Amino acid sequence: MTGNLYTIFFLVMLGILLVLTGLMYADNQLSHKQEDKHRHILNMTNDAIFIAIIIVMTFTPNIGYLSIAGGVITFTLLHLPVLLGASLMGWKRGALYGFLFGLSNWIRALTAATSAFDMLFMNPLISILPRFLFGLIAGLLFEIPHHFRKNANQKLLLGALAAVSTVLHTILVFGSIYVFLGGETAWLWAWLFGGDASALGMTALALTALGASGEAILASLFTPTLNIILKKALPKAWPSYVKKALKN
Repeated sequence: MTGNLYTIFFLVMLGILLVLTGLMYADNQLSHKQEDKHRHILNMTNDAIFIAIIIVMTFTPNIGYLSIAGGVITFTLLHLPVLLGASLMGWKRGALYGFLFGLSNWIRALTAATSAFDMLFMNPLISILPRFLFGLIAGLLFEIPHHFRKNANQKLLLGALAAVSTVLHTILVFGSIYVFLGGETAWLWAWLFGGDASALGMTALALTALGASGEAILASLFTPTLNIILKKALPKAWPSYVKKALKN
């Protein structure tokens, strides 16, 4: 993909992002009720916070991405704000934040790749598509607790769903690499490690599985804890009718 095509693709992705964001607020445009205005402001504020978190984590070294084995393997913590946003605000926000996660990862791969394998994410089918699907599916999974009784163990259920979504994220990313860049990845691995590629490949697979397990455990602890805290804390800053709306 040449520089001009990258520019065109970036503009297209930016346009899609703006359209998605506009559609989320379209239902509030025609309403002049005070309650809807407050909800509209609340949603915009939450979106701004989550977008800022994703951008800062992406481009600040050793915060959003953690590299090991000389940069050959990179783990991410950016799934955490996506999961939290999806659990708090539903599948639409999950899809939006997942898309932003992927778009920022794509830009990082183009501008600040730290290893040869980071360059695989210059392909948007590897960097953007799996993350968009991850956010969307995670948001849909987080709808499940709404169908349980209020006295059910919500924290345990949210933790389990966060862990499942994290594992799904790993499967989607590596599945995309296998489907879209399988040959290039095998060649790159052989070029980097020569005749030891097989043995090192098993080591890398073990490290990836271990890292994915760590990501899932972290998500299962982080997501339900902050979800419950924020659901209790956020409504205190808003009028009573907004508090009622947030509980629905």
